[in-house]
Parts: sequence; C-alpha cells; structure tokens
Amino acid sequence: MKTRGTALALTSFAALAAAVAFVGCSSKSTNIADGDGGLVATDGGAPETGVGAGTVDAGSGDWSCIGSVVPGTPTGTTATIGVHLIEPVQGKAVAGIAVRACPDLSDVTCASAGDGGIVTTDSNGDAKVVVPLGTKGFAGYFEASLMNDVTNLTVVYPPLLGDSSPYQRVQWSSTGLSVIFSTADGFASDSTKYGIIGFEAHDCAHKIVDGVSAELVGSAPSAHLGYINTAASKLDDMQMATDKSGQGGWANVPPGPVTVRFKVAATGKLITEMTVPVRIGAFTGLVPAPSP
Repeated sequence: MKTRGTALALTSFAALAAAVAFVGCSSKSTNIADGDGGLVATDGGAPETGVGAGTVDAGSGDWSCIGSVVPGTPTGTTATIGVHLIEPVQGKAVAGIAVRACPDLSDVTCASAGDGGIVTTDSNGDAKVVVPLGTKGFAGYFEASLMNDVTNLTVVYPPLLGDSSPYQRVQWSSTGLSVIFSTADGFASDSTKYGIIGFEAHDCAHKIVDGVSAELVGSAPSAHLGYINTAASKLDDMQMATDKSGQGGWANVPPGPVTVRFKVAATGKLITEMTVPVRIGAFTGLVPAPSP
C-alpha cells in the first residue's frame, strides 16, 4: 500500500503539523512524568520530563547541558504509565488500541514482552501500562496497534523512572500519514517493504527546537529524509534542519534496529545517538534530546 496521495479534508497541513506534530506528542499535565526524572543536568538544571513535554522554542535552542547530563535513579522495580491516544485530524480519543511495553529497543518484534502485559484503550482513549524499571529505568518503547492499520512504536526517552500521569499520544493511521506524504513531491512511502520514523527535537530546556539535523547511521539507500516546513505547509526534503516545529522523519526505512543521530546543525555538536525499532508498515516516533 502506498500512503502518498490520499486526500483528507483539513483546515491546513500547517495546522496539523503545529497542533499534533509529526511525532504527535503533547502533555496533558505540566509534567507528564510527575517527577519521574529520567535525566538530570549536573549543572543543577531541571530533570527531563519525558516524551511530549516540550513547548515551542523559536530561537536557536538551549544546548548548555550537552556533556553534563547524567541518568536519574528509578523509584522502584516497576511503574504504571498512563497513556491517552488521539487521532491526528480532529484530536478525538481512539478506543480499542492494544498497547504494550517493550523493554528492549533492539527487540523489533517486542518478543521480550512475552504474551502478557497487553492493555486496551477504553472509550476515552485511556490505558495504563505497567513497565519494568530495572536499574536504569524503562528505556524501551510502547507498541500501540489496531488490526489492519498502522502499528505505532513510541520510543521512550529519557528513561521513565517512576509512575507517570497520562500523556497524550497521536495514534497515526494510514490515512493520517497519507496527509503528511501527500504534501511533498516524490516523497512516497511504501509500507509493503519499509517503515517510517518521525521525530520531534527537544533542547536542554525541554522545548521543541529548530536547527537540529538528523541522519541515519549506516547504509540505507531507500530511506528518504525530510523536515516539516511550517511556512510552506509541507514535508520538505530540501530543508537541511528542523524549523520551529522541531519535526522531521524518514520514509522507506529498512526494518530492523536502526541507529539515528541528531546534531546541532550550526555547530555539528552531537545531541544524541539512539537505536530504534523499525518494522515494515509501522510508524516509529521519538523525541531526541541531549543524552549522557
């Protein structure tokens, strides 16, 4: 199935990109992790608050914590994480989505989760997932799937260290993704052979940030990188870094564990490098931010 070219009524693609993001995370509370920590800057800065906690940073970003970020400490052996799923066009809750926690990012099929641990979102789009914390926190991914549609793999970063209040996450469908890819000429996504990676870059101040460049580590000739161009309301493969949306992604990524690297475009300084799961026909979402 090709996802490019399907029409869908929207106020504008810019509104879609700005409101729900390509990665599609937004906080339902001022701190989605309610103090779960994750990473702490040794200069005394506030702890990272996790996926979806960013606000728009129209400047060049705060990178003062690079080189001084250290892991936090888990509060126990397990944690209960609240998840709230919405669809990307009208922001309505999505019920009946099977969600489970996958503790190993290199485990593309989530085999390490076993047969248990699957919960289903209720009529309000809510579910609670119990995750193992180990000695370093939960640094895996959440799998959210609906029969006969796109499976979403949400990479957790920074690691979760304790119970989390609900955070909002867009459940991308084939229809929603077609809107993104229909805005860019020649940016077709072949879901019969490849997967998709979408990201939203954050800086040390936990803000969505412009000026971040992305690359895949290793050879992947089929992969096609683009960044959200908010002004032009499209996914732009001629753009060299994130704009104020902080968003971008790759189409046609070969399946398997894939290593991605993010840098400050102006200086080339490394922000983070991470290995993420990619499946055929699935959408992998991540929020890169400075790492230890």
